[in-house]
Amino acid sequence: MKRIKKLVKRIDDELCSAEYYAEKSVEYKIDGDSTMSQKFSGMAAEELNHAMTIHDVAVKEIDKVSSVITPPADMREKW
Repeated sequence: MKRIKKLVKRIDDELCSAEYYAEKSVEYKIDGDSTMSQKFSGMAAEELNHAMTIHDVAVKEIDKVSSVITPPADMREKW
């Protein structure tokens, strides 16, 4: 279950990075620098892709754990 917790942390890190890059993209767009705005927008999209990939791994881990044991209700809610 620690593996799932680590995956959740990684997802959170990716989402935080995506938010940061999206904000920078908007800042550059406001400043009129469309090239940098597009680059940061692309970086945000990449981070979201990373988050989705890690999410897919986490779902597989949850399914694997759930096939062996029944996690407590509070843990299932967190997942």
